[in-house]
Amino acid sequence: ETWIKYSTSRNDMSIFNYGTFAYNQKFTLHLYYGVYIIGEGNDLATGYNFNDGNWHHLAVTHNGTTTIVYVDGIVRGSRNTTYNTTGYSYQMGVSNRNGSWDFRFEGTIDELRVWNVARTQQEIIDNMHDNFNSAPGLIAFYHLNDGIPNGNNTALTTVADATGNGNTGTLNNFALTGTSSNFVNDAVVLPVKLNGFTVRQEKCDAVLTWKAEETGIRSYGIESSQTGV
Repeated sequence: ETWIKYSTSRNDMSIFNYGTFAYNQKFTLHLYYGVYIIGEGNDLATGYNFNDGNWHHLAVTHNGTTTIVYVDGIVRGSRNTTYNTTGYSYQMGVSNRNGSWDFRFEGTIDELRVWNVARTQQEIIDNMHDNFNSAPGLIAFYHLNDGIPNGNNTALTTVADATGNGNTGTLNNFALTGTSSNFVNDAVVLPVKLNGFTVRQEKCDAVLTWKAEETGIRSYGIESSQTGV
């Protein structure tokens, strides 16, 4: 699952894929006249297109027998099928076919999660805005906040896996400077607007007070830093 936005005439783009380029041995979350799942013989064409330049949450699950595609938590396509996906390496924003890079994604990707469990629709809806780094079945999570937005990030060669599982991503063929082919401003629009935040000291304690317009907020997590990071 991930957040993406795009507005382009390019129509054949890969968001996430893994496996081997052979019959029924590859699984790709793709965009081709809408959200399209490539299974190399077990494809799922949803026909649902959101090429509108706005942020959308995109998720696909497979429980062993059924593949389901969700856009913003709504089911946009499903198919009963099995897969024989092989291999463990995967790519984001591009596809490797027989050693060649292809189907590059012309858009913005943020908050990409990889699971080894089939999430339910309700779980996807409840957690699409959450910013946790660990959960049962979560094997990789890329916040993609590693660089300075629109800055010079040419010294970076990797993106971090926030889960601590060590699935570090390697950056390939990025300019890493300027407003494209680079890290940009944080993508996800959270269901809360912060209108005010104050901190005051009371003896040895810090008292935090805030005002916010919010929708569907379950709880707040408070973090502190002595370095400003």
